[in-house]
Amino acid sequence: MSLDDTENHELWSRFRAYSHRNYLESLKKAYSTETAFEPPFSLIQEIVWESNGVADTLALRFFVSPSLRKLSIRPTTSNSPMDSNLLSQLLSSISNQNLHLTTFNLDTKWTDLEDEKLGDALVSFIRSQPALEEVLFPKFYVQHSIISALAGLHRLSKFHGVLHFDTSQEVDRFIADLAGACPALRNLVLYVTNDSTERHSIRFESISPLFSCRSLVEFQILHGRPLQLGAHQIHAIGQAWPSIATLSLCPNVIRSNELGLPLLDLVNFGPRSFPNLQRLAVFLDLSLLPDTHGGMALSQLKTLCVGTTSIGSTDPQRLGEYLGSLCSPSIRLCNATEVHYRKFVFDEGGGPYDLVDRWVFVSRGMEEQRHHLDEE
Repeated sequence: MSLDDTENHELWSRFRAYSHRNYLESLKKAYSTETAFEPPFSLIQEIVWESNGVADTLALRFFVSPSLRKLSIRPTTSNSPMDSNLLSQLLSSISNQNLHLTTFNLDTKWTDLEDEKLGDALVSFIRSQPALEEVLFPKFYVQHSIISALAGLHRLSKFHGVLHFDTSQEVDRFIADLAGACPALRNLVLYVTNDSTERHSIRFESISPLFSCRSLVEFQILHGRPLQLGAHQIHAIGQAWPSIATLSLCPNVIRSNELGLPLLDLVNFGPRSFPNLQRLAVFLDLSLLPDTHGGMALSQLKTLCVGTTSIGSTDPQRLGEYLGSLCSPSIRLCNATEVHYRKFVFDEGGGPYDLVDRWVFVSRGMEEQRHHLDEE
């Protein structure tokens, strides 16, 4: 049973009645005085809790029960960071209610990087939920202590988090510890930032410890500078993750003059090394445009995202013809509508889903190339 189940009219009618302020007050009184408090919806398995104030946030504790498996907390009060005292109090309260969560999503406003209190509360909560399989912190800077807590989650298969670091060594250690703690990961999305200048880039050596996570089907790492890769390194990624279907390698770069992946090296993401790859996002270097036919080298791809790649002086028609010869006729081309690299790259509404600038003409060139190939 889920609160998203709008077809269950009886459930929703009861919830609207119970959510009245007077009823919440009676629940609060019962919660604080009764030794055997019974939640009003004891069979609910999933809750998405969008709170709008202190009372609403804390009221969540009245509705969780041992049947709950998926919990998302989404404060919607303002653009300011969430009150860590409030969230810490809530997490401490519900962790004592015999929960057995498999999914936990904390979608807060951006929090203070030095918010140790909230970090400590999250560590305690994670350790109280050993059955967790999915942990998502899309708007909270993950502290290293949280990785230590994740080490106890032997079923963890999905993790989203934001890493803030001051040196490359810090992010290297963080990723290595995550890989060692969670070898069964299948979906990993990391937003990495250090400061507005992004002096430190992500290196191949930074992500290589994750090669021990052999079951990965999704890997997205987002940072304001490009990830430099050669052909051998690309093949090593494919060999390490044979089931990878979604791969995003720092496509949304802040400065357009950064060196990206040479266009010629796109062919290395073909089905020989990446048989299951369907969605690829990379920042490209278009300074050298091949004169050869692409030979459908990326025939398995369904989506190619070029992030913030700038076309510059490259002829968009010729670029489109080359990409059209690389990819299947059904390929979806997308680029970044904004530089904000913490966005999900492929999801509509959260990243590059519309072609902008001269990439529109590239797409037209791809279409013409497909028609030409069809006629041959």
